Amino acid sequence: SDLAGENSFDRVFTMARGRLSEETAGAAAAEAPETETPAEGEEAGEETGSELQREARLLRSVPFFEGLTQSALMLLAFTAERKVFAAEAVLMRQGDMGEYAYVIVEGTADVIIETVDDSSIIAARGRGDLIGELALICDAPRTATLKARDEVTALRISRDVFFEMLREHPQLNTNLLLIIARRFE
Repeated sequence: SDLAGENSFDRVFTMARGRLSEETAGAAAAEAPETETPAEGEEAGEETGSELQREARLLRSVPFFEGLTQSALMLLAFTAERKVFAAEAVLMRQGDMGEYAYVIVEGTADVIIETVDDSSIIAARGRGDLIGELALICDAPRTATLKARDEVTALRISRDVFFEMLREHPQLNTNLLLIIARRFE
């Protein structure tokens, strides 16, 4: 970017591949490096409507987003950041504060619980799984580490977008309560 003194801003917004991307100035990236790659058959910097439609269909299959209109799903797909993580990359680390959730588009990630003496894979998450939503609402540290088993493509949903969705779509509050109840089981 060519802005002089851009670090004096609270936030710097950029566009990448037709999507709005938010970066907080001065914040160190605690997560593993990530790369953005064009989808198959897509040129870099070019966004296709069909990709957004595919992502909206995927979001519709996520239990949390049940009941959202097609336009709301399209808006969510558009505002989410598409991230690609290499195999073995850490998407989120146990103990870190959560500022976003992920919906896995492609690939598999392991959910790992770390203790003082050991770490254990307790689950695997794949296409259509929503991960990290509880940390967004509880302002609590992550309860597990999420590590890419193979290359993982995910939609990253920010806390601001998440809360806006809750405000605009009250049925999501019910969906969220059901998810929380299932996790406590």
